[in-house]
Amino acid sequence: LQLMVVYLAILGGIGTAGVPSGSIPFIIGILVMIGIDPALIAIILGVDRLLDMCRTTLNVVGDITAATFVARSEGFELLQTKENVGIG
Repeated sequence: LQLMVVYLAILGGIGTAGVPSGSIPFIIGILVMIGIDPALIAIILGVDRLLDMCRTTLNVVGDITAATFVARSEGFELLQTKENVGIG
């Protein structure tokens, strides 16, 4: 049971990081599997909204950082023009 919970948590962390509120089905599945009362799940989901915003923000920042690193290592320079950033 513990290995199954760890396996599902890892899959949930990998597969739902870029989707806002995408972790909720995985959270519910894991909590039901270990026998948590459904009323307690509702309380956890209320707190999860704040945590979800943090997870999504960190995922986007990490993706942007990785894309910038790969682009620069391949010799591409990011252009900072008014047209690219939507000014004017």
